[in-house]
Order: sequence, then structure tokens, then C-alpha cells
Amino acid sequence: FLEVDNDQLIAYIKAMPDGSDAVIVVVNLDPRSAQAGMLQVPPAWLGLAADGAYDVDDLLSGQRFRWGALNYV
Repeated sequence: FLEVDNDQLIAYIKAMPDGSDAVIVVVNLDPRSAQAGMLQVPPAWLGLAADGAYDVDDLLSGQRFRWGALNYV
């Protein structure tokens, strides 16, 4: 599991051993309200340098974001 600073959110990552084809999933456990938080994704888990940035496609909204180690969700 990944670290999220809101206990109403859980997150995990699934990727190939080299970090490619990664899917990051964030789940809201609150059935009544939208939740937000800061998500830590260690770039090394994606095969990137510690200060590495990467593009993320939001599969629900279709938006693209530039992420690093700490990200708003």
C-alpha cells in the first residue's frame, strides 16, 4: 500500500518489476463524501530517480497530471 494522509483513502500500485505499466489506485472509503489527501508515491517504485517526475493519466476524468513523490488526490 502507498501512504495517504487521509484515513478515508487507501492507495496501492501495481506495476511490472521494472516499474513500467504502473497503475496507481486510490479508493475512497467514505460512501457519503468526497475525500482528498496527499499521496506519497516513491519514484523508485516506478524505476525513477528519487527526484523523478512522471505523467499520470486520470482514468476517470481523462486529465493528465505531472507527479513527483508527493501528490494531491
